[in-house]
Amino acid sequence: FHHLDFNDVSIKLIEATGHVLPMITEDLQEYTVIQKSFGSEGIQVLDLESSIPEIEEITNSILCDSYDDRFTVSFETQRNSADGRKIEDFIINVYDGKSGRIKKLELLCSGERVWIIQALYYAFSVVRSRKTGFCFKTRFLDEADGSLDSQSRGRYLKMIESAHEACGATLTVLITHSQEIKDVVAQKIEL
Repeated sequence: FHHLDFNDVSIKLIEATGHVLPMITEDLQEYTVIQKSFGSEGIQVLDLESSIPEIEEITNSILCDSYDDRFTVSFETQRNSADGRKIEDFIINVYDGKSGRIKKLELLCSGERVWIIQALYYAFSVVRSRKTGFCFKTRFLDEADGSLDSQSRGRYLKMIESAHEACGATLTVLITHSQEIKDVVAQKIEL
């Protein structure tokens, strides 16, 4: 039977830990850098911020082709806190040429918000396509026109055509209950 000296075991554990601990600490630091890089304040934010001017330009071009100078989109990526510091944020502002006012996207009426959101979706897809080389040729819109009036639906279709040109799409599948849209589209399947 071998006698176990707890002092020797303790010393050996401390020595082993002394060798391993710096390696673990270094690994932890590297993993923390990777986590921050791919987290909500890392590469994604930098990529979005670098793309904002292009997204604004494409969105506004699509909106202008469809609604003349009625709507213009701009982004704010910072705001002032109560104590005067700059805080990271993402606010979409919309200038309405008809009223001469700037509103946050979420404060627009539902019909206007549909136009702007669809133009933004198309602009993001154009930028994604330019950066990756991958382009979705087919789009699907499920009753996105539901809150639009008759006059607005015609302009909405014009916006889709403008977006097709901007992003290289060839087909948009529209699911709708709107007779105005059904009367205008070239191909339809009615169920």
